[in-house]
This record gives sequence, C-alpha cells and structure tokens, in this order.
Amino acid sequence: MINVQVNYSGKVQEYAGEEASILRLPDGADVALFFRELTSQKPNIKDISKFLFVSVNGSMAPRNRVLQDGDEIHLFFRMGGG
Repeated sequence: MINVQVNYSGKVQEYAGEEASILRLPDGADVALFFRELTSQKPNIKDISKFLFVSVNGSMAPRNRVLQDGDEIHLFFRMGGG
C-alpha cells in the first residue's frame, strides 16, 4: 500500500470539504485509480473530475501515471480563456 498527499487548490476545496488529505492506495495505483478511490470517498469531486488538472510532484500527470508512496498530488480547475 502507498500513501499520497492530496492538495485541493482554489475552488476544488469547496467540493472536497478540506484543503488537503492523505489517500491510501494499493501498490501500482495510477492516477485513474486514484480518482476512482477519491470520488468514492468524496462524491462531490466526481461531479467536477472531468474539469480538473492533476499534477504529481509539481508536474502535470496523465491518468495512466503510476503513483509512488509519498507522492504529492495537486487538483485544480482548468483555466479557460476567451
């Protein structure tokens, strides 16, 4: 099992109900599995998940990136322009 630090940036905090949390995941978990586990614990995040960017340890991460114990994940809204 691994533990990842999850930081909710800006308005994402309103959906998460907190600024940060620790999530325990199985070894070999990727960002897609992280989202499944997170939304099972925080259903409000599911409503916005397709609008979120994910960074792992300061770098943008695709949904198939494998996570490691101690990784720091930041969730934030995509910015739009006009």
